Amino acid sequence: MPGRDYHHSRLHSPTVKHSLEERIRAVRGCIKGLGVAQRIQTWLDIGSADGLLAQGIQACIPGPVHVYALDMDKQMLTYNPFFAIKADCTRLPFLDESFDLITAAAVIEHLAQPQGFLHECCRVLNPGGLLVLTCPAPFFDWLATKIGYLKDAGHLARYSLKDLRRMCAVSGFEAAVSKRFMISPVRFPGDMRLEAVFSKIGFDICMLNQVVAAFKR
Repeated sequence: MPGRDYHHSRLHSPTVKHSLEERIRAVRGCIKGLGVAQRIQTWLDIGSADGLLAQGIQACIPGPVHVYALDMDKQMLTYNPFFAIKADCTRLPFLDESFDLITAAAVIEHLAQPQGFLHECCRVLNPGGLLVLTCPAPFFDWLATKIGYLKDAGHLARYSLKDLRRMCAVSGFEAAVSKRFMISPVRFPGDMRLEAVFSKIGFDICMLNQVVAAFKR
């Protein structure tokens, strides 16, 4: 079964597991670095799948938080430990100003209506609420697709950090963090130290993923 295979790969495949861990690290870094963890009480994880990413992020939120997990794959949501909802992220089934935090890791590159998705995120976030999203860096996405690594990933578009900041601004957000991360598709000794050095000297062009954290204006 596809859902079971995907869930198993996120637990056991070295490359898939590493990618998941890196996204968790990036999103947690934004939440902690922006100092908002203490005030998060309601959180929507979009594209939540089996909930592994949300479980990894939850550790950085100290207080009790109501977590809603949204995905289009009903089978994947059977593995999800949070309050799971099958729904379209461009038509969110929530009232205005319902959440303090929205996370959407590896989602926007799959969407035919990315701007509509961002408008919906802005609508359901509380004033000053935080959106954190990730997507592959454009060159890596192109190269990985070319060599067949992401052949069946279902990516509909590629976005630079500049694209993501602009799209967020159009939908009512102000970007507070925008950076590249993940220096390798596999873990190796010293990879995070090397990533830190590359970021410091402005050589992050070689990194494989991107994260943007933006506050609702």
